[in-house]
Amino acid sequence: MKIRNVTLVPPDDEGYRAHQARHAQANQKLRDTLDPGPLQKLSHPVEELLRQWLGQRVPLSPRRILRYERLSRDNSYTTYYKEIDAVEVADDDTDDSSPRPKRLFEFKCSSNPGALSGAGTQLDRAVQAMATRWDRRHLYRHAVLVAVVPALMDLPHEPRPLTSFDASVPAEAPAEERLTTCLPADELWAWGQSEDVLDAPADLLGDAQAKARETTSRRQRREALKEQGVPREEWPDDLHTEPRETPETETATFGDEEDESPMARALREAMDDDE
Repeated sequence: MKIRNVTLVPPDDEGYRAHQARHAQANQKLRDTLDPGPLQKLSHPVEELLRQWLGQRVPLSPRRILRYERLSRDNSYTTYYKEIDAVEVADDDTDDSSPRPKRLFEFKCSSNPGALSGAGTQLDRAVQAMATRWDRRHLYRHAVLVAVVPALMDLPHEPRPLTSFDASVPAEAPAEERLTTCLPADELWAWGQSEDVLDAPADLLGDAQAKARETTSRRQRREALKEQGVPREEWPDDLHTEPRETPETETATFGDEEDESPMARALREAMDDDE
């Protein structure tokens, strides 16, 4: 895979905004078919809160959109974009026009601990492209899972209290390993309210937590019936299907020549999924 012209641009970059608009329009019909439920609606304000909270502790670059060109099969180059949730720059970097990235963050707000794995995959893809310009040995990857209801989740490690989480890179951390952190959603939400920076309905977190508990209960009931050998056709009606909500998807990484984005594919798969 040949890549060139790797750079970081701000979210208001003219080319990136035009790119987003084209694909949003192309996928509007698919978006309209699914209802974004409370868990999906929670993701954006949590991401914004976490970026603000983190920005008070480590130097973040306003340029967090990865742009690069990749050689296509017809030997032409296609421009690709990938949104990175936060990009920490080196302490001695004062060049805002061409920041030297130190650590890439991927945020996940979820009731599923498996979201950490997805975050890691996204970070790996970003580093693969960025390593053609910056030394991979100095690019740290940090996946942050904001746990909607920690008590319901089988997490790889206990959530860190927001007040005690040190946002700096551990001195002994090797760049080739991913850093992972789990944070409780209610503490981040409370911080946003106390700082008056929460741009979302106050009851959104409660709605998302209620949905997470409902989903977990339904999954546990399904698993119990499977273990008991109860035929699927004898299950209660509410266990046969889940309400179709907009699925949690990877931030778009696709080129101008593609007709269907990852969001479109995810939405199509969700509509085809009978589970």
